[in-house]
Amino acid sequence: AGCDAARPLAHRAANGDATVKASMTSALEHCAHVAAEGAAARGDWASAAMLARRGLLDAPESASLKNNVGVYLHNLTVTLVKARRCDEARALLPELRSAGRDLVADVERCR
Repeated sequence: AGCDAARPLAHRAANGDATVKASMTSALEHCAHVAAEGAAARGDWASAAMLARRGLLDAPESASLKNNVGVYLHNLTVTLVKARRCDEARALLPELRSAGRDLVADVERCR
């Protein structure tokens, strides 16, 4: 909740002063990382991926957030395949591929 409240303030501050932009981006990246890791610790891979994706809107160059989106989507896909929620798993394939995580064979076997 604190990060959500800080987001618009951080953007306004960064827009008003270019010297502040790097520190604001870093702070918002950290917020996203902490929130996503909390969801991941609960095994809520869909929320973790969503939170990391949202963090990329604030910190689009973040290598760690990009990597974590791939990890969370990988874990979500494995969970969906095990639960035989095959259509949901298939819907994730394009994003998984772009994240460098190819689970096509596993998803194609899902029935």
